[in-house]
Amino acid sequence: MKRRSSALGEGAVVTVMAGPHQGLLGKVTKMDADWVSVKLTLNQEVVKVAKPDLRVETDVDTYRARRKHERDDAGDGQSSDKRHKHSDGDKKEKKEKKEKKEKKEKKEKKEKRNWLTAGIKVRVVDRDFKGGRFYSKKGRVLDVIGNGEASVMMESGDMVDVHLGLIETALPKAGGTVLVLKGEYKGRRATLIERSSELNLAKVQIENDKSIQKLTLDDVAEYAPLKNEDDDEDF
Repeated sequence: MKRRSSALGEGAVVTVMAGPHQGLLGKVTKMDADWVSVKLTLNQEVVKVAKPDLRVETDVDTYRARRKHERDDAGDGQSSDKRHKHSDGDKKEKKEKKEKKEKKEKKEKKEKRNWLTAGIKVRVVDRDFKGGRFYSKKGRVLDVIGNGEASVMMESGDMVDVHLGLIETALPKAGGTVLVLKGEYKGRRATLIERSSELNLAKVQIENDKSIQKLTLDDVAEYAPLKNEDDDEDF
């Protein structure tokens, strides 16, 4: 076991026994009558300590072990701070993503409820509606009642009230006029250029700005204006 001198002097290894730096190791760099300047091993800070508050360390092995322990503790503290900061950043990012997702879902849900409008054609897709009599038949929406229901004049001339969950948008052949029901161009008329059921794609040209847009089949419906809108259109 290696030992150092027990005398308090410049270069001596000491432990601070009292005050704000109690328990820390250091080396004496300067001395005067009452005070000792100590360079702390932990952070290399030089502090002044009263002579009675210092203990000279004579066991070299113990000193080295304590010095390593202090450095490890300091490193763990920094790592912990980094982990906390990283963790806080992750939580904030996750929260923002969640809020953004919820906002998007809320908007999409609202659009799904609000796509019904008068003056478009729809198709019945529920086999049980009215005993299956109108299954796969088209009709023109005359009025939106509310609560997701609409009054529809079927091709047969029958007037029915039907919920949006039982119908889908009906589209014309290429070259026909459609009404955009969702998104940025909601309420705009457009010309259907092409459509694909497999890709769920409707390629249209917006009437007023002539821009070409790719939308889903649910985003557009055949435009079938009422008499008080444009020229009436027969089925």
